[in-house]
This record gives sequence, C-alpha cells and structure tokens, in this order.
Amino acid sequence: MATPPSPFAIPKRRDLPEVLRRADIIVAAMGKAGYVEPDWIKPGATVIDLGTNRRNEPQRSRAAFSQLSDRLEKFRAKGSALVGDVHPGAVNIAGALTPCARRRRTHDHHHAQ
Repeated sequence: MATPPSPFAIPKRRDLPEVLRRADIIVAAMGKAGYVEPDWIKPGATVIDLGTNRRNEPQRSRAAFSQLSDRLEKFRAKGSALVGDVHPGAVNIAGALTPCARRRRTHDHHHAQ
C-alpha cells in the first residue's frame, strides 16, 4: 500500500510554492513575516496564519500593505504593525484567512468589552 503524501510542508523546501498552490488548507507557522506569498495560495483555499511578527520597516510595510490602504494608514499612524507569516495580500486570494494570532486576540478582546 502506498503512503499518501504528507499534508505538511516545511519552509526550506525548494518546491514550497508549488506544494502550497495545490493545498486546500494551509497552516502557516514559520516565524517569518509575510513569508507565504499570495501567488503561492490556491484561489479559495483556507489559510490559518499562526504567525505573529511586528513589522516596523517603512519600505517593507508599504510593499506589504500596498493593496490594503486601511492597514497602511494604521501602520503610518503607529509606526509598526502586526503581521502573520502569510503576506497580507493573501486576503484577496484565499477563501478564508485567519488574522495573525495576536491581532485576533486584540480584536476579540475589543468586541468582548
């Protein structure tokens, strides 16, 4: 009996973008801000982003938030932003995308008050 392919992929795989483009569910937890690029994601895939990274470099943040004007404005106001391991632009590709963990907890906390 053949063993089915593993649903897990590690960041050091050279073919990681190709593996992810075939995945229906992606769980990102590699500790690298915006590592998973939007074009690595299969349209409609579910993406669970467990990464929490503080980004404070203006040039990189402008590039990461170029299609997300509200996030870019918040970055400019605060001088930093929390981002996950999945590039913020993935929101335009994925069928469902969780926010990075700390941002989600903060968001839930504000709604609980």
